[in-house]
Amino acid sequence: MAIKISSLKRLRRDGKAEFTYQDEETKEIRTEDLPISFLKPTEELWDELVAMEKSVGTDEEAQKGLFVRRLVHVEIQSTEIVEDDGRPYNIKEADLKALDLVQVAQLWEGVKKHFFLQTPTLTPETTTNSSSEPASVD
Repeated sequence: MAIKISSLKRLRRDGKAEFTYQDEETKEIRTEDLPISFLKPTEELWDELVAMEKSVGTDEEAQKGLFVRRLVHVEIQSTEIVEDDGRPYNIKEADLKALDLVQVAQLWEGVKKHFFLQTPTLTPETTTNSSSEPASVD
């Protein structure tokens, strides 16, 4: 029995998440847009993510745990998170647990923001005075 490679690959969606961290070299706190990707959104996947909320407490540790479970479930990745030798790093549950609440919340917010396709907002046309209008007569 042959296994087709297409059955092993799962479609993904790309997005961005704001991410705050301490720069190791300068020791300053930085916030950057981090490119992320996660499993292709489906209604079933969204229902699973929403269902995770049902038995979660309201304390910080419970909320952090919820964010971590959700991020693991959508298989979050980022091209900006790399091994020390520059290879892409596969983010694991333990890695997410090592982050603080703000960081995992930022990553989840990025996933949530890009989960559903959004129609672009139209900018209203502005009226400008054209120089070809006739001059007013006084």
